[in-house]
Amino acid sequence: RITGYGAGYGGWRTIVYTLLFVVCLLAVSGFVPLWAMCVIVFAAFLICDRKVFKNVDWGLPLTFCMFFIFIGNMKRVPEFYQLARSLVGGHPLEVAVASSQVISNVPTTILLSGFCDQWRDLIIGTNLGGMGTLIASMASLISYKNVVRQYPHKKGRYLAVYSAVNVLFLAVLLTLSWIIEPSF
Repeated sequence: RITGYGAGYGGWRTIVYTLLFVVCLLAVSGFVPLWAMCVIVFAAFLICDRKVFKNVDWGLPLTFCMFFIFIGNMKRVPEFYQLARSLVGGHPLEVAVASSQVISNVPTTILLSGFCDQWRDLIIGTNLGGMGTLIASMASLISYKNVVRQYPHKKGRYLAVYSAVNVLFLAVLLTLSWIIEPSF
């Protein structure tokens, strides 16, 4: 049985959220301007489901915003720009995996996309880079936060097992990517 905020409502909420999802898809597809989507979603939640603003983990979007500000600033530092261009140009897959471990895979994609034209390796690298450390994927941080909230006494064990399994899978998948289609 599903319990918690919003559970058991169905009906009109399902319709509203479905329509908002469609608006978001239209914005991603370019049919609706991004600013309009933001206004529509914000207004819909303000009118239909104001409580949602209280339940948002505001630290997560703030963290993402800070990553994107950091990325924008780093691209303007000439020394970083030259280093990134030389590293990413020669080894986009490996640099994407390594960068994802420190600044997460989505910001890494945006950061490194301006430094190479080897999209295939960059995409594979950032997808693989979502494994490994806890910060490699924001989804991992969300799951960790939920585990800590539910089982605070198990957070150390969860982190150790999570990290070990993810690093192992990352190593296996990275090795397989080199074997299946090596970058030259």
